[in-house]
Amino acid sequence: MASWVKIKEMKKRLLLVVVFIGFAFVANAQTANGKELPWDYPVKPGTEEWKQLKTHQDVLDVCQIPEEVFSTLSTDDLAEICLQVPILGAELHIPHDRGLDSLYKNFNGVRELMKRKDAIKGLLNWYEKTVQNFSFLNGDASDVEKGFFAWKVIAAQLLLSRCQLPDEANKNDYVEIVRQLVNGYEKMPEYPKTFGDFSLGVNCFARARIIFNIDKKIYEKIPDGESNPIFTRSAPDMQAMRFIDEISYQIINEK
Repeated sequence: MASWVKIKEMKKRLLLVVVFIGFAFVANAQTANGKELPWDYPVKPGTEEWKQLKTHQDVLDVCQIPEEVFSTLSTDDLAEICLQVPILGAELHIPHDRGLDSLYKNFNGVRELMKRKDAIKGLLNWYEKTVQNFSFLNGDASDVEKGFFAWKVIAAQLLLSRCQLPDEANKNDYVEIVRQLVNGYEKMPEYPKTFGDFSLGVNCFARARIIFNIDKKIYEKIPDGESNPIFTRSAPDMQAMRFIDEISYQIINEK
């Protein structure tokens, strides 16, 4: 795997994309299958209205979903809309849990999503379809669009690490989440210009959090436990990543 210097360079490129999105990227909200969503953000980066926003709070305000809209959205649609929010990369560029906390605090869509008992299902549906659509990155999409695509994948992985399954969930439900995350993990290296070690590290972080629900002693088996860099910052410990990979494959290959 690449060095920490390369990881920092990958994050820098992604952050440049986030900044550039503010000037150049405008798109209609669509599902992973290209279907138009039932609600879209009224003010988008690149528009004159967006350029008139003066403060960070102004940006946050125009990205909120009206409360009356939530009751009209299926969880699948809400998950997709949350992953289209323009502030996505700006909120999540800080290390894993802190980035999630920031997104949760500043965006009501994620707060609503994480209240729903089927949030995991909605996110998994999006993730599975999107991983199958990684070939999009071989097309004519701009670097900005590819960068935003990468941030959506990163965000879905982080959200999967935080959402809770219903009380009646069993081990197989958690195994399926790990399986889908492994599928994404295996395909990311095919697109190194879009997914670097930062993206792979987030994937490992998400799997470790999910595996904890299967094996509560997971942290005891990782060097430095919950203090390991894979949980606390964006410089993943390669030994820990290899261990999480090993455990992930054991779990999904169990009979």
